[in-house]
Amino acid sequence: MTAVRETGAIRPLELADLPAAAAVFERAMSTGSTPAGLERLLRRTALEDPWADPELPPLVCTGDDGEIAGLLLTCTRRVRFEGEPVRTTAGSHVIVDPAAQGHAYGRALIERSWAAPKQLSFTDGATDRAGELLQRMGFTLLQLESLEWTTVLRPAAYWQGRTRTLGAAGRALARALDALLVRTPLAGARRPPGLTDEPLTPALMLEQLEPLTAWARLRVDYDLPFLTWLFAQLADDHPQGRLAARLVRRDGAAIGWHISLIPPRGIAQVLQVVAAPADMGAVLGALIAHAHTCGASAVSGRLEAPLVDAITARRTILRRGGLVLARAKDPAMLAAIQNGSALFTRLDADWWIDPTGR
Repeated sequence: MTAVRETGAIRPLELADLPAAAAVFERAMSTGSTPAGLERLLRRTALEDPWADPELPPLVCTGDDGEIAGLLLTCTRRVRFEGEPVRTTAGSHVIVDPAAQGHAYGRALIERSWAAPKQLSFTDGATDRAGELLQRMGFTLLQLESLEWTTVLRPAAYWQGRTRTLGAAGRALARALDALLVRTPLAGARRPPGLTDEPLTPALMLEQLEPLTAWARLRVDYDLPFLTWLFAQLADDHPQGRLAARLVRRDGAAIGWHISLIPPRGIAQVLQVVAAPADMGAVLGALIAHAHTCGASAVSGRLEAPLVDAITARRTILRRGGLVLARAKDPAMLAAIQNGSALFTRLDADWWIDPTGR
């Protein structure tokens, strides 16, 4: 077994660090991106986030030679728990230069981050190895949120995309088969009766936030600058698809919204579904109908506790996704996430951040 040696200095990530940090990122992650693309990614998501907090910064660790050997990318989130502000960070990546094996850089970076003045920390999409380390350091694995659900809308296109084994003739046949299904929409893809929807803007989302999330004991405390920035990131030619954000109404009254990334003939990735518990099924149905209209082959998302009844009432595929873990100074915060009284979604963490630095 390789001996673990002491780490070098740990300090906040700075603008001047971006070239070296991007180089470590690429050596560890092998994204295939350009140095400029990775620098842009780090600058936008780690330093230009409107909620960036100097007391809760992303961190770098330097070796004995003073060069960056590891980094912890985090983003600050403003959260409210039972109406009170909670300082929170969402972890994105813990990255150690492959040449620095044998040093406890990853653990040291996480420990330093947790020592900062905050009450809650979480990560979305951790690997098994990272999950094991985080659990040893006091994080709780959120079993339910570590599952992903998928509703298939165009079966032939979905399975063709999953297997990638069909030739041109097979792809043409898949399109023909799905065309027959589109003429008679799948029951799960029909819009629930009596509903209308319209584009969801940051201002409209903020206007409806309080009435539509009154049930949530814990939620992100969005404001207009943050939502404007976030929507701009998601709309910036995202590789997962085009941003689709819709406010859903029944008889003119807003009952919820849904936000997703929808590629043509690909799998729509759900970032957030918001509604009162009684309306969650209707809003989810509106989301699935919209994705079907946009040509998606399937809809997929994270299995959050408030969605369980609405998801299990449909024909869905469940599988384990990336691990979701959290650590809180007040155990009641974790309980709120686990028992369905928290609005805790892919939109609120780092899941949507594209690691290729497009």
